[in-house]
Amino acid sequence: MKILYFTFLLVISLTIQAFSQGTNTGTGKYKLKSGIVTYSTEIMGMKQTVTQCFDEYGVKEMISIVATMDIGAGDPVQVNNVVINKDGFVYSVDMVRKEGTKTKQSTELGPSNMDFSKVDETTLASMNMKKDGSGVVMGKNCDKFSMDSNGIKATFWVWNGLALKTVMNAMGMETTMEVTKLEENVKIPASKFEIPADVKITDL
Repeated sequence: MKILYFTFLLVISLTIQAFSQGTNTGTGKYKLKSGIVTYSTEIMGMKQTVTQCFDEYGVKEMISIVATMDIGAGDPVQVNNVVINKDGFVYSVDMVRKEGTKTKQSTELGPSNMDFSKVDETTLASMNMKKDGSGVVMGKNCDKFSMDSNGIKATFWVWNGLALKTVMNAMGMETTMEVTKLEENVKIPASKFEIPADVKITDL
């Protein structure tokens, strides 16, 4: 059961990071100044809600996932993970354990570090990725990208730099994330990008 649980967390991490980590350039990756995006996601047959907040065109960004996982033994496992990108760093926080890590944002694009504002033909080729037509998600006309790289297969539907829908297969498990609510150019409280005082952060 522990293997199932940690695999579940790994797939969550891969899916969130695939479109949450911008490269460390100090410039935004979205065409909207700010936004709040709510996604419905299904992992291993379990549905959760993912919330994404960003400001300054994505220079500041927070993504959270709150879920309850029934692994078939004992009480259900509570998952409350937050990823915050700001000031050139990525903070990954487990809000249940009140601990997290701090790492420098990557300057290189990859399967776990997507920034669609910087994707060009060379980048697409290096990740075995291609533009694969278009599609409509939540009434938005999206560019569609498909990827098969390092054991990760994924399809992204992208609008204004935002992945409004992601279908990812990693470690034999398929994960789908699709937007259910999109608030454009709204005021985001600064507190959304702050680490709670009771969380212990370790530099990596």
